[in-house]
Amino acid sequence: MARNQLHVSSVPAALPCREEEFSTVYSHLEAAITEGSGSCIYISGTPGTGKTATVREVVAQLQASVQAEELDDFIFVEINGMKVTDPHQSYSLLWQALRGDRLSPSHALELLEREFSTPSPRRVPCVVLMDELDQLVTKNQSVMYNFFNWPGLRHSRLIVLAVANTMDLPERTLSNKISSRLGLTRITFPGYTYDQLMQIIQSRLEGVPGNIVHPDAVQFAARKVAAVSGDARRALDICRRAVELAETEAEIKSQDRDDEAQPATPSRTGRSNKDSSMQSSRSIKSTGESDGRMGQAGLVAWRKGVVTMATIKQAINEATSSPLQQALRALPLASKVFLSALLARLRRSGIGEAVLGDVIDEAKRLGLMSQLQPVHEYLLAPEKDDRSNVPNSAVMQPLTPSKHRDAAAMGSKQSDLKVARALGLAHAAAELAEAGIIGVEARHGERVGRVRLGVGEDEVRLALGDDESVHGLGLGA
Repeated sequence: MARNQLHVSSVPAALPCREEEFSTVYSHLEAAITEGSGSCIYISGTPGTGKTATVREVVAQLQASVQAEELDDFIFVEINGMKVTDPHQSYSLLWQALRGDRLSPSHALELLEREFSTPSPRRVPCVVLMDELDQLVTKNQSVMYNFFNWPGLRHSRLIVLAVANTMDLPERTLSNKISSRLGLTRITFPGYTYDQLMQIIQSRLEGVPGNIVHPDAVQFAARKVAAVSGDARRALDICRRAVELAETEAEIKSQDRDDEAQPATPSRTGRSNKDSSMQSSRSIKSTGESDGRMGQAGLVAWRKGVVTMATIKQAINEATSSPLQQALRALPLASKVFLSALLARLRRSGIGEAVLGDVIDEAKRLGLMSQLQPVHEYLLAPEKDDRSNVPNSAVMQPLTPSKHRDAAAMGSKQSDLKVARALGLAHAAAELAEAGIIGVEARHGERVGRVRLGVGEDEVRLALGDDESVHGLGLGA
């Protein structure tokens, strides 16, 4: 039962810790339906912050209001970018929701353009949830533009709820001129805090018989996830896996006890077997007495196993032993420093990408602040080691071990003359891009290209949070 309650697909009776966001989405949506006007609401936040679940709960309550005749009827359709093979299929899905006919994307687009441009007094408001919007990006951005533009047409009565993982997706995919005039209402879902994750996990465990998850274990799981990402799905996954581990361990122990309690097979050593049988009988009696003293809740916990901090640690270790986690931990120092600098820039700017030159500057700043000798030596070069006449490609090559020693020796002689020089970071960026860990947008000039993560931020923090080689660079969990 606990495993089912902790599963991410389990729908809770209420959504804890998202009351404010729920109220904001509800009020905007209810007003648009009541007024019969079009609206576009852009909802962003990192994975596992309750965006889609909150929107679905809002829609469910509005549909209940329709059933109670407290609100005008509306059509609801959900389009998930992860479930369509081609973003243009969104047109076909929307037209099917409006008219019931499944048409080709091009034909559906033509009819939708006509539909939303023509006044109709009988038109019912249509609410579209565009989930995983990041996956609906096309080469010319026509799909995103149309769905953002149609709600602004006078007679459309189209309400679009666009859900994405990045705050600046419209600005990155559409020109600033276009995105600024679309009139998006923006709602941001922050990552869950430690206290909120505690509340979410505890709410899922309510009604589960027996205290099978120790309070300290819940606190430990919530604290670890809050420090890395604030992702409720990851916290629930860890707790669910911990329950599975505890149950497996309890089953093994129970089987061992049953084997010990089996009466001995009669043999020539009758005396020995008799003693053994008496001991088994006492063992069974003792177990029964202890069962009675434990009570029903304690008996359930005893049979199912109790999740402790050690069990949570085991579940986290399993999560961090994936191929991606192993690859991240095996990265060279320059790559780890580059990722540290990239995450720092992304967190400071609040958007999903950064300029390569800014990331390198951030790495220099981290190098100046770092108390780690390897990082300090790697990122800082002596001021008199003049490289101004050396081609960029040569400057940005990683140091060989012998050059490491030379740089360290020169630095020790001229420690007061050190200035920040990023050595090998461009090469590190190229290797990370080749591995798919980051994406680099090519531009004219080395420093003006844009960089974004190709893996989850929480994956990076989980892999490198306890890495001593980059301790203190902002990755700690």
